[in-house]
Amino acid sequence: MAKVSPKTRLFYAASSHVFGSPVTQPQIETTPFNPDNIYGITKAAGIHCCRYFRKEHGLFASTGILYNHESHLRPKNFLSQKIVRGVLTYKQNPSAKLMLGDLSATVDWGYAPDVVRAMTSIIGHAVPDDFIVATGISHTVKDFLQVTCELAGVDWQKCATIQAGLLNKKPVTLIGDSSKLRKATGWKPEVSFREMIRILLEHAEAESHL
Repeated sequence: MAKVSPKTRLFYAASSHVFGSPVTQPQIETTPFNPDNIYGITKAAGIHCCRYFRKEHGLFASTGILYNHESHLRPKNFLSQKIVRGVLTYKQNPSAKLMLGDLSATVDWGYAPDVVRAMTSIIGHAVPDDFIVATGISHTVKDFLQVTCELAGVDWQKCATIQAGLLNKKPVTLIGDSSKLRKATGWKPEVSFREMIRILLEHAEAESHL
């Protein structure tokens, strides 16, 4: 890039996993990196590479530290899809209980198309930099389940069975402060937590009727 296309604008999609298990909430761009898994380690390395090429070669290499972002394209084994599809299955067959682990686990849940808008805003910004991309709003797994059941018209307490043994690692709370991005570009999430779940439900219902 430095030799062949120095005017190219690069966006690198990083992850909140670069922070590992942070002691401060919410995280900002200067929160120390402390990844505790291979995925987080590789994402932190990518950010360092972008910073290096910005500083040493003057390249437009921006990064987005992305927090959880959902869409109907998520694989079925992801928590959001597991809940949405499990609730719909229960609605059709009340004997098919949804099995979940820790309902108190907290997530900064955003909508994937909102995150893509953030990416384009970062690429269009005058100066390359690092930006947190997050809603800044925390919701528990219980919140997700309750809203899903409410929208689907079922009782969440009857729908799910809790099995703590389903979790094989300690839940980590990651909440992002995207104030820097909002101030620099005017970006903000447009789809609420509840609306996001409604969209996921609609897609799952449509798919089940195909």
